[in-house]
Amino acid sequence: MNIKRLLIATGLLCASLSMAATLKPDAPQHYVVQPGDSLWSIAKKYTDDPWEWRQLWKSNPQVKNPNRIYPGDELSIKNGKIVYKRNFKGGNAKQQGGLKTVKLSPEMREVPIDLGLPVISYDYLRGKFVDMEIVDANQLKSLPYVVAFEDNRLTGHVNLKAFIKGDLQPGQTYNVYERGITHKGLKLDDISKGKKKKDVDIGTELIKTGEIVVENVKDGISTVYIKNTVNRGISPGQYVVPKPQTSNIGNLYFEPKSAPQKTEAQVVNTPGMLKSVAAGGNVVLDKGLDAGLSPGDLLLVQQPDIYKNDPIDPSKRLRIPGQAAGMVMVYKVFDRMSLAIVIEAAKPIQQDMMAVTPYSDYNSQ
Repeated sequence: MNIKRLLIATGLLCASLSMAATLKPDAPQHYVVQPGDSLWSIAKKYTDDPWEWRQLWKSNPQVKNPNRIYPGDELSIKNGKIVYKRNFKGGNAKQQGGLKTVKLSPEMREVPIDLGLPVISYDYLRGKFVDMEIVDANQLKSLPYVVAFEDNRLTGHVNLKAFIKGDLQPGQTYNVYERGITHKGLKLDDISKGKKKKDVDIGTELIKTGEIVVENVKDGISTVYIKNTVNRGISPGQYVVPKPQTSNIGNLYFEPKSAPQKTEAQVVNTPGMLKSVAAGGNVVLDKGLDAGLSPGDLLLVQQPDIYKNDPIDPSKRLRIPGQAAGMVMVYKVFDRMSLAIVIEAAKPIQQDMMAVTPYSDYNSQ
């Protein structure tokens, strides 16, 4: 699909993405930031182009970093600009490891207040990110893997010992993954040549099945105990990857921004064997660092074009442009692929849809 032609044909490229975001006519003249707000929800109060929200503060010297907005802060409109007054005092904050933290709700852990508001609300995102890695063929070959369990059991569950082929670090925690789909793409040299055949592995999905802790290592075999499992447990042949030292809490503080111009990615999977996903669902895209994507990038999801016979002249085929289906935000980027979460969906998001740079006429509902 040529997305550029699609936008021109439907008249959606009437405003340049380089133009500043405009305030809504009904934008609140005065707003006090509330607990549970997010940058996205606040931006939507002021503009139909929330991915360009930062431009609303571009010339405002009072807001040096729009990521640092807190409950209690006041926003108001003066002369077409958003004026910002800081009222956050950190009333229920406490010190933890040199960094002030605040607990947002009884169900949620303490988080650094210095980070301000998350992009999307905690309540919305909690538990929605898919626990997946994507590796290339060479990485896959080098990974340690599960070979057996104590007492010759077929599957591994909590507190059971397992044996891993590979020298792991005693005392360290590792994640265990089962192999998922291997995706095909173009050779990097072929992309600029306009070739269409996708015959190169661009990444293999690894889906988390549990965590293990290493007890000891001998003769290339690591003995571990299973700390926890997901769903069906751990099986022989599953791969072992070091657990990241930092939590995913930082993933909620991406700066929401439009993806690089002319980005054209394809939705190649909706994890969990789902036919389609709605808001809060995850998608796998066939573009990553190679396309300049980074965490926080926002992409507009389009339905595929439809081709119909001309009812007046059946010898001709007409192309019906695909319609906007929703918006996704990239949260994890790999060399040639990325993971994104659906933050808005007017229609079900399905495999083979295109995810493109947002255009300013998309009206966020």
